[in-house]
Amino acid sequence: LLDDIYFIVLDASDETCMHRMKDRLICKNCCNATKKRSDTSMPEHTCKDCGTRLTIRKEDHDQQFLLQRFEKYHRIIEPIIKKLEKAYKVIHIASEQPLQNLYTIYDQLHRL
Repeated sequence: LLDDIYFIVLDASDETCMHRMKDRLICKNCCNATKKRSDTSMPEHTCKDCGTRLTIRKEDHDQQFLLQRFEKYHRIIEPIIKKLEKAYKVIHIASEQPLQNLYTIYDQLHRL
């Protein structure tokens, strides 16, 4: 059974993550996150899942808060990933590539 365990890590630079967090709206009801400006499928910025009005999370626009999140990720989570790599199959996916490439990767992973 352990041979069938895979861990997937979506890799992105701190700069990309910061940009993505600053460019999102959150549904307070169901926690759905979406881009502020580019998702035109949501009339007047309402959640496409539950219809609740989307809001900006204040923390996502606080540079110091975001830097602390990245520091914590690098200090705590990355060492855990390195330990997992010694015992399990860890698949790293560069999430900064075009979305169509990620769909292709997803299809390939689904066949594993």
